[in-house]
Amino acid sequence: MREQWKTLLLSVLVLLSFLLSLGIWSSTPQYESVDAPQFASTVITDPSHQRTLGEVTHPRSLILHFGGDKHTAVFPGQSGYGQGMDVLRQANFFDLRLESEFGEAEWQKMIKEERGLEVDFGTDMPASILETAGVLKFTSHYDPTMQVKTLYLFNGQAGEADLRALFYGSVERKMYSARVILPRQPYATLFDSLTNLTPYQMFGQSLHRHFYLPQGRMKVPQYAVELTEPEQEKGVMEAFFVDQSLIRQVLVRDGSEILTDGIRVVESKDNILTYRNITPSSQLIRKTEVDVGISKALAFANEHGGFLMEPVVLYEPPLSRNSNGEGHTFQFRPYVGGTPLVDPLALVYVNLIDSEVAKMQRPQIAIGSKPYQGKEQELMSGTQLMTRIENSVFSRNRITDAYLAYLLEEKGQDGYANLRPVWIVEQKGEWGSGIFDAITGEELHDKEVVLNGLE
Repeated sequence: MREQWKTLLLSVLVLLSFLLSLGIWSSTPQYESVDAPQFASTVITDPSHQRTLGEVTHPRSLILHFGGDKHTAVFPGQSGYGQGMDVLRQANFFDLRLESEFGEAEWQKMIKEERGLEVDFGTDMPASILETAGVLKFTSHYDPTMQVKTLYLFNGQAGEADLRALFYGSVERKMYSARVILPRQPYATLFDSLTNLTPYQMFGQSLHRHFYLPQGRMKVPQYAVELTEPEQEKGVMEAFFVDQSLIRQVLVRDGSEILTDGIRVVESKDNILTYRNITPSSQLIRKTEVDVGISKALAFANEHGGFLMEPVVLYEPPLSRNSNGEGHTFQFRPYVGGTPLVDPLALVYVNLIDSEVAKMQRPQIAIGSKPYQGKEQELMSGTQLMTRIENSVFSRNRITDAYLAYLLEEKGQDGYANLRPVWIVEQKGEWGSGIFDAITGEELHDKEVVLNGLE
């Protein structure tokens, strides 16, 4: 009898095990979705500190060619720049094609003999980004890899009613031509209204290496900006970390404060905040997707402090790219009176590797958004600057760019710091960048870090 009960109990257990197993295999477990890790919210949420893609991808200068080798230039924030941008936004570009027959002779004729508009972005911009930002309007298909550093608008051939356009990218040295539909009246009015501006002279005899400097000694206002050192809330530094519980604090002898979670490091030193991602995730990103990097760099900067001054122009130093083309360091430069402020206490840098933010650097000091304008100061002419350059380590034939910029001087007791005008010179080779005082011509050797981004 006992054996029969054991057999019955065993049979029940086997049946129950079978039914439970069947239930497990036949049911679908419900999983909760797990969001990707996000950075903590920053303590700076003022919408006025945010910048859109269109606000940072506008050209750094518009060069007007009047014919007869006469030129002038307008810059962001100056009178005439907005008018020129309005004209550019009315242009429709179509029938784009890769240009292989356009040479140096044709380029020389275009900028010296004809009337035309040269749009200089200062750095190579993906055409897709410029279209998304509303700077350029394409009405036909274009090469998705197309880069634009300089755009030329000029008259078409005899009998053509439309204007012509030439797009030039300096990295791969590709040119694209296009036809342009643009109302002639605002285009003609732009030239008529800007004839009395400071004359500029072209230096360099190559499409790949040329720049414009004022023909004579130019006068500019002496600007000063208010500098304040607000008490930094701890949340500003903590906002760079995903998991706040992993943060540990380190205080270095030189006075710098460091927060780290073992992967990310945020350092506060000398009014500069530096973020580093030690192990950025490795992703396969094609070189044509640099526009993804531009958008990500801007979004990251907006989310971690934003910008105070405006306008702000995006710039990528030529020496910032990795040899494989996947690393990019973007500078966001504020402009004062049409001139970029390139001092480290004004710039925001974002470095990307494989489309991931590997490093960021931004000032902790607050710069007043309304510069004080004082008496005028006279600057060296372009010819005088070139004479200084020829007596330095720079080679005139290798210079790729030269332009006016500002550095911050020491803050006075009134809380204001004067802006020191300087000429920035960039060239190919070991001595890639240099700075010359725009009034005295003195070469400044201790400011190269300003030019090449994150060192």
